[in-house]
Amino acid sequence: WHETGETFLQTDMVLSPVINVPTEVTVGGITSPLKATNLSVYLDWDNVGANSQFRVYAGLADTLWDVDGTDPGVGDSSWVLQVPTSGPYVEFIRQFLTTPVIDLTGATAPVNLSFLFKSVSEPEFDYNKVDISTDNFVSYHTVFSHSGGLTTGGVNTWTDTTIDLSAYVGETVQLRFSQNGDFGFVEPDNIFALDSIDVSDAGGSIFFDDGGDTPSSMVPSGFVPGNELLATLGPGPQPTPNWLSVSNMDVLFGSDDNVEPGDDIRIGVVFVSD
Repeated sequence: WHETGETFLQTDMVLSPVINVPTEVTVGGITSPLKATNLSVYLDWDNVGANSQFRVYAGLADTLWDVDGTDPGVGDSSWVLQVPTSGPYVEFIRQFLTTPVIDLTGATAPVNLSFLFKSVSEPEFDYNKVDISTDNFVSYHTVFSHSGGLTTGGVNTWTDTTIDLSAYVGETVQLRFSQNGDFGFVEPDNIFALDSIDVSDAGGSIFFDDGGDTPSSMVPSGFVPGNELLATLGPGPQPTPNWLSVSNMDVLFGSDDNVEPGDDIRIGVVFVSD
């Protein structure tokens, strides 16, 4: 993972796979309840600005996506994500809804992604986007992004969007719809809703999801980080690598102290600049 200060405000968060925090540990043949953990990381970076920070989070691997029958785009239901008004949802919330692999190897251009969406979010800070990947999101390209205000710019009515994916003819791809909160404050009741997700070529539909009217193959996942375990300003400009070791971070203090033994969690690292 390598970031630069050229990106605006904040960058994508790098997330670990889901990790189960054990309830017990066995040392020397003696099993005891888990009371603490030690997360450590090596980092090398230049502090490019007075407020530039490297942050580490431990958070619950919770998903907020649900199929809801209130005001669907079409049919009887839609995918809806709504940020709760309480709990560890104050910053850097990440929520994903991912398609299965979509085979475009035999597709005929034009290939388009179309979907209905509603979005209410803090303008310029909390945003929704759609990414496409050919390698299970080891790498990806953003094809859609939206940020709208709670009172000005929010999309409270269903809006139809079409995106040209013809450049991916001959590939197998996945699409990932996401809700992304900033590092300041994520507005409660932020909404991202989706319906009638369709990938089609000149011959017709290749993939379709009706928002839960019928069984869905979409996979919801998420990250609820709450408070950071580490926020460091760094040592200043370093023309040569200078690796620093940071340890003694206890993941049980993650998600505003809501991580407990037995929970499924993720570790997230991110560079932010204000």
